[in-house]
Amino acid sequence: MKKLTALFVLCFLLMGCNGNLSPYEQKLPFHPRVLRGKLDNGLSYFILENNEPKERVYLRLIVNAGSMNEDEDQKGVAHIVEHMAFNGSAKYPENQIINALERLGMKFARDINAFTDFENTVYTLNLSGNEESKLALAFEVIDEWMNNLTILEKDLDAERGVVLEEWRSRLSPMLRLGDKKSAIEMAGSRYIRRDPIGEVNIIKNISAKRVKDFYQKWYRPDNMSLVVVGDIDKGKIQSLIKQKLAHSFTPNTPLEQVDYSIPLLNQWRFARVSEPETDYRSIDFSLFEPYREIQTLEDYKQELIDSLLGGLLNNRLKDWEKQHSQLLDSAAFYDSLLGRETRQHLFTLQLAEQDYQGAVALLFRFLAEINQHGFSPQEFEREVARLQALNKRKLDLKRGSLRMADELMTASVMQRPLFLSQSQQYRLKSRLLKEIRLQEVEQRFRQMVALKSKLMLLTQPKATKLSLSSSAQIARLWHESFHQPQRAWEDIAPKDALPALDLTRGTIVDEVHHDKGDIYQFTLSNGSRLIYHYSDKSPQQVYFKALTQGGVRSVPPQDFHQLRSAAKVIDESGIGGLSPQALERLFSKNPLGLSTVLEDYYQGFIGSGKTENFEQVLRLFRLRLEDMTVDPEVLSKYKKDSLEYLKQRDKETEFARRLSKLRHPNVETVYSQRAENLSNLSATQIRRMYQHYIADKTDFTYFIVGDIRLNQVKTLAQQYLAGLPRKEQRRSAYPVVVAVPEKRLSVAGFSEPRAEAELYLVADKRWQAEDSYLLDILADILQEKLRLLLRERESGIYAVNASVFQEPQSPQMEGRITFSAAPDRVDYLLRLTHLVLDEIIQKGVEPELLQKKINEKKIQIKQNFDSLVFVLNQIEQSYLLSQSSDLIYLYQRLEQDVSAEKIHALAKKLFDRKGRFEAVLSQ
Repeated sequence: MKKLTALFVLCFLLMGCNGNLSPYEQKLPFHPRVLRGKLDNGLSYFILENNEPKERVYLRLIVNAGSMNEDEDQKGVAHIVEHMAFNGSAKYPENQIINALERLGMKFARDINAFTDFENTVYTLNLSGNEESKLALAFEVIDEWMNNLTILEKDLDAERGVVLEEWRSRLSPMLRLGDKKSAIEMAGSRYIRRDPIGEVNIIKNISAKRVKDFYQKWYRPDNMSLVVVGDIDKGKIQSLIKQKLAHSFTPNTPLEQVDYSIPLLNQWRFARVSEPETDYRSIDFSLFEPYREIQTLEDYKQELIDSLLGGLLNNRLKDWEKQHSQLLDSAAFYDSLLGRETRQHLFTLQLAEQDYQGAVALLFRFLAEINQHGFSPQEFEREVARLQALNKRKLDLKRGSLRMADELMTASVMQRPLFLSQSQQYRLKSRLLKEIRLQEVEQRFRQMVALKSKLMLLTQPKATKLSLSSSAQIARLWHESFHQPQRAWEDIAPKDALPALDLTRGTIVDEVHHDKGDIYQFTLSNGSRLIYHYSDKSPQQVYFKALTQGGVRSVPPQDFHQLRSAAKVIDESGIGGLSPQALERLFSKNPLGLSTVLEDYYQGFIGSGKTENFEQVLRLFRLRLEDMTVDPEVLSKYKKDSLEYLKQRDKETEFARRLSKLRHPNVETVYSQRAENLSNLSATQIRRMYQHYIADKTDFTYFIVGDIRLNQVKTLAQQYLAGLPRKEQRRSAYPVVVAVPEKRLSVAGFSEPRAEAELYLVADKRWQAEDSYLLDILADILQEKLRLLLRERESGIYAVNASVFQEPQSPQMEGRITFSAAPDRVDYLLRLTHLVLDEIIQKGVEPELLQKKINEKKIQIKQNFDSLVFVLNQIEQSYLLSQSSDLIYLYQRLEQDVSAEKIHALAKKLFDRKGRFEAVLSQ
C-alpha cells in the first residue's frame, strides 16, 4: 500500500500519469507561476511575477543566433549587430536608445547591456521601477531591436573601431592558451571557426549590407524569446507584449539549420599546448558523450546521480591532492556542456612539478581504484546528506528576480524549455535522493570511464620535450592501471565536532537600540562593543566580524611581509587541529568559515555561517586565538609558490612592480617582497608573528549581521565574546604617501598589438566622510565624459574605467583612469583624456549631467542595500570611523546637499596637472 501511495504522489507531481508511460518516462512539469505563450508571429514569451526585490523588472530578449549562424564572410557579424542595436534604429537614430533609457535613471553597461556567444545574442534591460512609462519605453526599445535597426554605413564605420578595441582588450597569453585548448577539444566542429569576436579583416571591411543580411535573416520573431521577471502584473505584461510586439512579420521560409555537433572520435587523443608567457602546468583529462536535455523524471534522476558522482569525486580529490602535494597543487572534476550538444567530463590537475607522466599515471590509478572498489557507504551517505541539506536551504532562499530572469533565459533556448519552481525542485530532489542507491552512482562512474572518446591534454609553460608523446602511450598507461589490482581507498571519517573550549562567560553591561537602521549596540563586560543588525535579506545567513585598528601599516616595515605571510599560512593550515579539508567535511551540510582580516589599517577576523550553526563560527573564532598551528606542507608550498612568483618575467608583472616602486618609494608593498625573506621564513617565525600582532590584540569591535534573533545573539555574545580578555597594543599606523613621478613609465614587450594606459591623479587633502559621496559622483561624471569622447566619438577604446577615492587614513585623494587601445593611438587618446580633465577644471560640470549621475547613484545605493554584505560593510565602516551609526545613512543628506560647486572644487584639486602621472604598457 505504501508503494501505491508513493506512486500516486509522484504521478500527481508530474501533473497526471499517461497510462502508457511509467512515472519515470513522464515529462517534467513547468513552473506553475510562469505565464508562457507564443504570439502568432512565433515570438515566445515567459513572464514571472516576483517581488524580490520590490519595484524591479528584468527583461531579456534572446535571439537564437550567434556566431555559429554566420556565413564564411560574416565572421564577427553577430557581435557587430549586437553593437549596432545601440547605434541606430528607425525611432532612435545613432545612440539615442541609450540616451532615452538613461533619462529613466538606467545606466549603460549596468542596466542596459547585451552579449553575443556562439549560439545566442541576448539584450538585457534592468528597470529600477515598474511604472507604466518605464515599461512602455522598454517594450518600445525591444521592438526597435527586433524589427527596426537601421545599420547605416556611417554608423557601422563609427562602431568598427569600438568592436576592434573589444577584440584588442581580450588579447592576452591566457586567451591564446584557452583558444589553443578549445581548438583541440572542439576539433572538427564549426565552433573553432566561429569565435564570437570575429576576424579582424572582416570587422574592418564588412559592408553594412552584409551586416543587415544577418539581421534580417536571423532576427525574426519565431527565432526569439522574451523573458520578463519582476514586481509586475503578468496579465498587463502579456497585454503589452501583444500590443507592442505582435505586429512583427515572420517570413514563410523555414529557419536554416545550424550544425552544433562536435565530432566524437571513439579513440584516445593526445595533445600538448604551451604558452611561453604563462607559467601554467596542467593536465586536462576529458571524456566526451552526446548531451541529452532533461525532459523526463528519469533524465532528472540521472542528472542527480551525476551530481552525486561529481561530489564524491571532488571530495576524494581534495584528500588525494593533499596526499600528493609534492606533485600536485590542486585537482578537481567538472561536468559541463561543450557547445550545445556535447557533454564533457573533465579531470583537471594543476602540477607543482613538471612530472607529467607521473601525474597522469597517478590520476589513472586513482580512477582505476574507484572503478575496482567504488565508494564507501559512508562517503555516499555523507554526500547524500550534504545534497539534502543544500536542497532544504535552497527551498528557504529568496530567489531574486535577476537570478530567475537569467535562469529562464537559459531555459528559453532549450528545444523543450524546462524551468522548475523551488518547491517542485525540492520535492523531486527529496524523493530521488532517498531512492538513488550507491550502486547506481558507481555504475554511472563505470559508464563514464568506459566512454570511447577520450582526450589527454597537457599544458606546458614552454614546448619542451616530454616522455609522454603519443596517444598510444596514454592508452597503455590507462590499460595498465585498470588491469592492475589497486588498493582500496581508506575513507577517514570526519570528526564529529570541534575541540572543546574552556571559556569564561561574560555579560552584557549596556544596550542601546537605534530605531533608524534597527541597530543594537551592546557594551560587553570586557569593554568591547558588539553591533548587531537583524536582516533576512539572505535567509538563514549570518555574518560575523571582529575588527580592531592595526594592520600591516602599524608594524615595523621589516615585519610587513612576514605578517602577511603568517596570516595566509596559518589560515591555510586549519583550526583546532583540523585541516581546511577536515573542516569542510565536518560542516559539509551547512558550510561555514572563518579567516583572518589583515588590511593596511585594520585587522581581525571575518566569518559566516547558517543560522542553525552560527555558534560554530564563534567557536572557530575562539579556537583561532588559541591555535596557531603551521602545517609544514602548507608552509613549504607557500614558499615555493611565492618564490616562483618573484621569478616571473612576464610584462604585466614587471609593469606592476615598477609602477608600485615609482608611486610608493621607500614603502613596503605587495610587490616589494624579497626572495631571502621567503627562503628564511620558518614555522617558528610565523607562529610568533601571528601570536604577537594578531592573537595578542583583542580590543575588538564585533559585528553580527543577518538572520539571527536578538536573544540568540545575546546568549552567544555572553558565551563567546564578552569573556574574551581584552588585550590592547599601542601601535601607531603610518600613512602611505603616494609620489607623483615626473616622467611617464613606459614598458614595452607585449607580443600582441595592444597597449594598456593608466593615468594616476593625486592631491593632498584631509579626509572627510562627506567627500566620499562627492568623489563617487565625480568619478561617474569623469567616466561618462571619457566614454563619450574616447569610445563614441573617437572609436579608440572599448571601455574606460575611472575611479576617484580617498582612504580615511590617507592625507591624499587619488584617481585612476585605465583603458586599452592600439599602441599607435595611446598618446593621442591620453592627450584627449588630459583635455577632459582640463575642461572640468576650467568649466566645472554641467547641471544636467550632474543630476543624471545623482539619479543613477540613488538607484545604485538602493540596489546595494539589497545586499546583506553591503549592509554589513556600511555598518562596519560607520562604527570604525565615527564610533556610531551616523555615517550609514549620510548619503541621504548628501543627495540633497550635493552641488556643482562642491564637485568642481574637488575636481580642481584632484585634476591639477601637477598631480598627474602616466603609465603605459605596450607592444
